[in-house]
Amino acid sequence: MFGIASRLFGQDPKLEFRKQGAGVSLLAGPAIPPDNPYWAQYWLLFDSPTDVITLLDTSTLSLALARRPANIVTLIQVLTTHLFTLLSLPNFPHSSTGSSVPRGLSGAPDEDLAREALNCIRVLSRVVPAVMRPESAAEMPEATTLEDAIFWTSERVKVKKAPSVPEKELPGPEEGEGQFVIEDEDDEDEQEQEQGGAITDNHEKKEEEPEWEDLPTLAERLLTALVDLAFVPGFTVPEECRTSDGPVAHVIWESGIAAPSTNLPPTSQALLSSRLEVLRLLNLLLSLPSLLTPPHLFPAIPNRWREALVSGATLERKVVLCLLCSLLNTAFASSPPPLSMSTISGGLGGLGAAAGKLGGVVLRREDVRGLLTGSCLHLLEILFAEHAEPEHPPVVQPTASNTTNPQLSSSTTSTSSPPIREPSPNTFSFYLSKLHRTSDFTFILSGIFNLLSQALSQPLLPPVAPVTGQKARTGWAGEALVVLWRVIELNPKFMGWLMEQEHDAGDLVVYLLTLCLENKDDETQMGLVRLSAFILQSLTAERGLGVKLNLPIDLKLGALTKYAVPGTLGDFLVVSVYTLIFSTRARLASLYPALVLAITNQSPYFKNLSVIGSTRLTQLFLAFSAPSFLLMEEGNPRLVFYLLETFNNIIHYQLSDNPNLVYSLIRSHKRFEELSTFTLSDGVNEVRRVRHERKAAAAAAALAPPSTASSRRSSYQAVPGVPESRAPASAKETSDSEKGVESGAEALTTTSPATQEVPSEKAMGKRRERSLSVSTIPMNDLNLEGGDGETFVGKNGFVPSESWVSSWREGLPLDSILIMLAELRPKVFELSSSPDNNAQAITFLKSASLSGLLPSPPPLKPRRFIYTPQSITWLASLVYGSIYLGSLELLREVPVQLFAVAQAARRGGAFDLVTQNVAQNVASLMSKVGSRG
Repeated sequence: MFGIASRLFGQDPKLEFRKQGAGVSLLAGPAIPPDNPYWAQYWLLFDSPTDVITLLDTSTLSLALARRPANIVTLIQVLTTHLFTLLSLPNFPHSSTGSSVPRGLSGAPDEDLAREALNCIRVLSRVVPAVMRPESAAEMPEATTLEDAIFWTSERVKVKKAPSVPEKELPGPEEGEGQFVIEDEDDEDEQEQEQGGAITDNHEKKEEEPEWEDLPTLAERLLTALVDLAFVPGFTVPEECRTSDGPVAHVIWESGIAAPSTNLPPTSQALLSSRLEVLRLLNLLLSLPSLLTPPHLFPAIPNRWREALVSGATLERKVVLCLLCSLLNTAFASSPPPLSMSTISGGLGGLGAAAGKLGGVVLRREDVRGLLTGSCLHLLEILFAEHAEPEHPPVVQPTASNTTNPQLSSSTTSTSSPPIREPSPNTFSFYLSKLHRTSDFTFILSGIFNLLSQALSQPLLPPVAPVTGQKARTGWAGEALVVLWRVIELNPKFMGWLMEQEHDAGDLVVYLLTLCLENKDDETQMGLVRLSAFILQSLTAERGLGVKLNLPIDLKLGALTKYAVPGTLGDFLVVSVYTLIFSTRARLASLYPALVLAITNQSPYFKNLSVIGSTRLTQLFLAFSAPSFLLMEEGNPRLVFYLLETFNNIIHYQLSDNPNLVYSLIRSHKRFEELSTFTLSDGVNEVRRVRHERKAAAAAAALAPPSTASSRRSSYQAVPGVPESRAPASAKETSDSEKGVESGAEALTTTSPATQEVPSEKAMGKRRERSLSVSTIPMNDLNLEGGDGETFVGKNGFVPSESWVSSWREGLPLDSILIMLAELRPKVFELSSSPDNNAQAITFLKSASLSGLLPSPPPLKPRRFIYTPQSITWLASLVYGSIYLGSLELLREVPVQLFAVAQAARRGGAFDLVTQNVAQNVASLMSKVGSRG
């Protein structure tokens, strides 16, 4: 029966390819010559990336690498050679008479050259990760150099010798314009000619050398070919772009930067799909070396694939500019649509150029555009992110050939110019820094705002979409923020323009804070929260933002109105930072410096802080200055220093414009006085006293009826419960508030619920009613038992000493605050002896002045985020982690070292990417970054 079926329908080539002793299994057998017809099936057989993943499994590739690595080397060589051959055809991807392209499996010329090119790309995407796996070295000793042997070995080829030109016919230095002249070498040649004899013979031998040409490495040629494939008319760009210059037309893909929309023909879905596959292989090649680098070595080991692309030695200036503008325009096109739910619920695979399919799931045009947006953002991240620099940055030529060899033929030297070194070894970053037009900046920022709005407004979906690895919950927000951060760092003109805009800078602050608030409780989005906090720190270091902070806030997205606060953008900043710190149970402890510095950087410009903003800022200070927090870790006192610096800036520059804050500080005068005379013994005694009071309160709450226990709750509540319409009415009310915040300060040091001391279930039930629970401090972290002579042990074994306390206490900027308290506190207490007189105190403070009493104003010290080796590694783990998820089927077997990958319980093929090891290793170091500068 099967024989009849075979005669009627013929053998299925894909089934034959998987049979033992045929097809892919032959890779592990005897060596196959490069000219064997066997290799043609690798660019003729497959119809989609899913076919490649299914038919070319990793176990077969691993077996071939172990038994016959030469066949894998040959496979890569024939695929790249065929790709180069296709790209050299003048009419590619259209067939032409007399083509030298190998014949298909049936013996007839294959007309679908685009499909052949895509299959070469797909198979390379499958094979290259297996070749670069370091674990293969255990199976095959030469595997440690296999990548070098294939991709990074120079090759010399014979070329037709150009007809010689008599030397007397060559133009002299004064006759040729724009020639490449090395005067010292010319003089030496003339001296050699005059000496004659053996020297003349050697010179004649040198003239024969142009018969051989040194080709770039295969890696460089492959990267160049992939970039060219992204600009082939009829394959990745519209056919209308074809010119007579060859199969490649470097035109910008989308309208935007340097590309008016009226000049661009429409792009079909097949072209978009092909473009996407090209970008995915390019991202894969650039990502693999970094993924295989341990985190502690990432700042020191260059990524040579990336370096080959960005150095300027591989791509011409025109190509760099065209690719850069195309990526930016595609990534930030207005309103990129999200993936449809039909796409998100499908299986994992890849795009077929003609069918527009991803793993068998038919994609809508907007789905393909959404994936293309992500691929462009990924490539921009790789190009712009900080990496280890090579020891010798390459020298590039501003010519079409980018030739830097001084031993050139006469025809080449007549059109070349002296070599120059680019200001930056990264040509993409260099040209990004040259953007200056207002329309370009507006386009970039609008595109980023669109992506952030989409991430904040879309419904809650699974954190990872099983089809593509796209983070459905936050869309491309993280990738957009990485690119934004690099634009801010690389192009100072962009930041200057942003500060001149009336609303854009304030809108960006709102987006960053709301992203933090929306994702603060999602462990999978901690990278996005960190990223937003660090950008916020750098953004608030700009003086131009100060005016915007005093404008009314406008939360444009209806879903975010729950975060609205009365007052200005400055109030929103303060309240948001307060919420992030007090509602996350120390999960964001490493971000405390960045968040507090965002307030400190802008404190000289705060005006008319509302009651709630002033109260929240004072409560932050009370929590951070509580002994239970100060003595817990070595770096905690610096947070008090930042807040004292905030109060000093307001007292010196905006005293009369912030009566609510001054009033709140006066009510909390005891804490400032205690800080000025703080000692280790005083702090330890205070912590013990608070603990004993807490135990007593817990015991009383366990015995009291529910109504009585409820009435004994602290007057201090979380954000929704604090009165927003008035300041504290009395000293007693303020004292109660201080006690509540002091108890809440202990929650800032919480590590995990397992370390907490739990007296009883009933007592814990009562305590949960409080939004800032006094039971949240991990008492096992503190050694408080025994007499005064026993050592106080804080978090992670930290032991504070009296000398350590003295070192930071003496540096606290308390002078101006104490002078203000001494001058204004008596007058305010006279006016606010009763709750009805609070308004009189506020009115008095609006006209208060300390002119002549205060010392000289402190110099302003805005602190931007400063990159360190640890932060560079963390950002790289964020960038390449996202790319890893997007190419999970191709990278599943790759032993990633940059971050930890944990395979969770499968549900629809989804995996969890865990980067906790990198975050934990660098968190403590990164938390100190904010204090620098």
